[in-house]
Amino acid sequence: MWTNTLLTATLRVGSLCGRPAARSVLASTRMSSVSVSETIYSAPAELPTVRLFTKAGCTLCDVAKDVLKQAALEHPHTLEAVDITDPEHEYYWRRYKYDIPVLHIGKTYWTKHRLSLEEAVQALAEAREGRFAERKGEPNAAKHERSNTT
Repeated sequence: MWTNTLLTATLRVGSLCGRPAARSVLASTRMSSVSVSETIYSAPAELPTVRLFTKAGCTLCDVAKDVLKQAALEHPHTLEAVDITDPEHEYYWRRYKYDIPVLHIGKTYWTKHRLSLEEAVQALAEAREGRFAERKGEPNAAKHERSNTT
Protein backbone atom coordinates (compact mmCIF):
# COMPACT_ATOMS: atom_id res chain seq x y z
CA MET A 1 0.00 0.00 0.00
CA TRP A 2 1.31 3.48 -0.86
CA THR A 3 0.93 4.73 2.74
CA ASN A 4 3.53 2.24 4.00
CA THR A 5 5.94 3.27 1.23
CA LEU A 6 5.41 6.95 2.01
CA LEU A 7 5.86 6.30 5.72
CA THR A 8 9.15 4.47 5.10
CA ALA A 9 10.37 7.26 2.82
CA THR A 10 9.34 9.87 5.38
CA LEU A 11 11.25 8.12 8.15
CA ARG A 12 14.37 8.02 5.99
CA VAL A 13 14.02 11.68 5.01
CA GLY A 14 13.34 12.57 8.63
CA SER A 15 16.62 11.06 9.72
CA LEU A 16 18.46 13.17 7.12
CA CYS A 17 16.54 16.43 7.30
CA GLY A 18 15.52 16.72 10.94
CA ARG A 19 12.47 15.67 12.89
CA PRO A 20 10.07 18.66 12.55
CA ALA A 21 9.58 18.23 8.80
CA ALA A 22 9.18 14.48 9.17
CA ARG A 23 6.53 14.94 11.86
CA SER A 24 4.40 17.22 9.69
CA VAL A 25 4.54 14.82 6.74
CA LEU A 26 3.77 11.91 9.04
CA ALA A 27 0.80 13.76 10.47
CA SER A 28 -0.65 14.41 7.03
CA THR A 29 -0.01 10.78 6.03
CA ARG A 30 -1.74 9.47 9.16
CA MET A 31 -4.87 11.53 8.60
CA SER A 32 -5.25 10.73 4.91
CA SER A 33 -6.85 7.31 5.33
CA VAL A 34 -10.38 6.39 6.34
CA SER A 35 -10.78 5.50 10.00
CA VAL A 36 -11.15 1.84 10.92
CA SER A 37 -12.31 2.59 14.48
CA GLU A 38 -15.48 0.62 15.19
CA THR A 39 -17.10 -2.00 17.37
CA ILE A 40 -16.49 -5.16 15.38
CA TYR A 41 -18.83 -7.30 17.47
CA SER A 42 -20.32 -7.02 20.92
CA ALA A 43 -21.28 -9.17 23.87
CA PRO A 44 -23.23 -8.34 27.03
CA ALA A 45 -21.64 -5.54 29.09
CA GLU A 46 -20.58 -7.85 31.93
CA LEU A 47 -18.25 -9.76 29.57
CA PRO A 48 -14.72 -8.59 28.68
CA THR A 49 -14.01 -5.95 26.06
CA VAL A 50 -10.94 -6.39 23.89
CA ARG A 51 -9.50 -3.26 22.28
CA LEU A 52 -7.51 -3.82 19.09
CA PHE A 53 -5.17 -0.93 18.28
CA THR A 54 -4.85 -0.94 14.50
CA LYS A 55 -4.84 1.09 11.29
CA ALA A 56 -6.03 0.58 7.72
CA GLY A 57 -4.14 -2.12 5.85
CA CYS A 58 -2.74 -3.92 8.90
CA THR A 59 -2.73 -7.57 7.86
CA LEU A 60 -1.47 -8.82 11.24
CA CYS A 61 -4.46 -7.02 12.76
CA ASP A 62 -6.76 -8.98 10.45
CA VAL A 63 -5.17 -12.22 11.67
CA ALA A 64 -5.67 -11.15 15.31
CA LYS A 65 -9.35 -10.35 14.57
CA ASP A 66 -9.83 -13.82 13.09
CA VAL A 67 -8.25 -15.47 16.15
CA LEU A 68 -10.43 -13.40 18.49
CA LYS A 69 -13.58 -14.31 16.52
CA GLN A 70 -12.70 -17.98 17.00
CA ALA A 71 -12.07 -17.44 20.71
CA ALA A 72 -15.45 -15.68 21.03
CA LEU A 73 -17.19 -19.00 20.36
CA GLU A 74 -15.89 -20.30 23.71
CA HIS A 75 -15.36 -16.99 25.54
CA PRO A 76 -17.75 -14.28 24.32
CA HIS A 77 -16.39 -10.74 24.44
CA THR A 78 -16.74 -7.38 22.73
CA LEU A 79 -14.11 -6.45 20.15
CA GLU A 80 -13.46 -2.76 19.49
CA ALA A 81 -11.02 -1.54 16.84
CA VAL A 82 -9.15 1.67 17.73
CA ASP A 83 -7.53 3.35 14.72
CA ILE A 84 -4.28 4.82 16.00
CA THR A 85 -4.15 7.21 13.03
CA ASP A 86 -7.33 9.02 14.11
CA PRO A 87 -6.46 12.49 15.48
CA GLU A 88 -8.22 11.73 18.78
CA HIS A 89 -5.96 8.68 19.27
CA GLU A 90 -2.66 10.59 19.05
CA TYR A 91 -1.57 9.11 22.40
CA TYR A 92 -1.80 5.57 21.00
CA TRP A 93 -0.12 6.58 17.74
CA ARG A 94 2.89 7.83 19.69
CA ARG A 95 3.13 4.60 21.68
CA TYR A 96 2.10 1.91 19.21
CA LYS A 97 2.94 3.14 15.70
CA TYR A 98 5.65 0.49 15.15
CA ASP A 99 3.96 -2.39 16.98
CA ILE A 100 0.38 -2.96 15.83
CA PRO A 101 -1.61 -4.93 16.46
CA VAL A 102 -1.64 -4.10 20.14
CA LEU A 103 -4.40 -5.58 22.30
CA HIS A 104 -5.90 -4.50 25.62
CA ILE A 105 -8.50 -6.23 27.71
CA GLY A 106 -10.54 -3.40 29.10
CA LYS A 107 -7.98 -0.65 29.66
CA THR A 108 -5.18 -3.07 30.51
CA TYR A 109 -2.34 -3.93 28.13
CA TRP A 110 -2.45 -7.54 26.97
CA THR A 111 -0.20 -8.32 24.00
CA LYS A 112 1.19 -7.17 20.65
CA HIS A 113 1.96 -8.51 17.17
CA ARG A 114 0.83 -12.13 17.03
CA LEU A 115 -1.86 -13.97 18.95
CA SER A 116 -2.61 -17.69 19.12
CA LEU A 117 -6.03 -19.13 19.82
CA GLU A 118 -4.68 -20.72 23.01
CA GLU A 119 -3.35 -17.35 24.27
CA ALA A 120 -6.66 -15.67 23.48
CA VAL A 121 -8.74 -18.33 25.23
CA GLN A 122 -6.50 -18.21 28.32
CA ALA A 123 -6.56 -14.41 28.64
CA LEU A 124 -10.30 -14.16 28.02
CA ALA A 125 -10.95 -16.85 30.66
CA GLU A 126 -8.77 -14.93 33.12
CA ALA A 127 -10.65 -11.70 32.33
CA ARG A 128 -14.04 -13.32 32.77
CA GLU A 129 -12.94 -14.72 36.15
CA GLY A 130 -11.47 -11.38 37.25
CA ARG A 131 -7.89 -12.72 37.24
CA PHE A 132 -6.51 -10.92 34.19
CA ALA A 133 -3.36 -8.90 34.91
CA GLU A 134 -1.29 -6.61 32.72
CA ARG A 135 1.39 -8.39 30.73
CA LYS A 136 4.96 -7.17 30.32
CA GLY A 137 6.20 -5.64 27.08
CA GLU A 138 3.79 -2.81 26.34
CA PRO A 139 5.32 -0.84 23.47
CA ASN A 140 6.20 2.83 23.81
CA ALA A 141 7.68 4.23 20.60
CA ALA A 142 7.70 7.78 21.96
CA LYS A 143 9.91 6.80 24.89
CA HIS A 144 12.26 4.91 22.58
CA GLU A 145 12.47 7.84 20.16
CA ARG A 146 13.25 10.29 23.00
CA SER A 147 16.02 8.07 24.33
CA ASN A 148 17.61 7.86 20.86
CA THR A 149 17.78 11.66 20.51
CA THR A 150 19.65 12.28 23.75
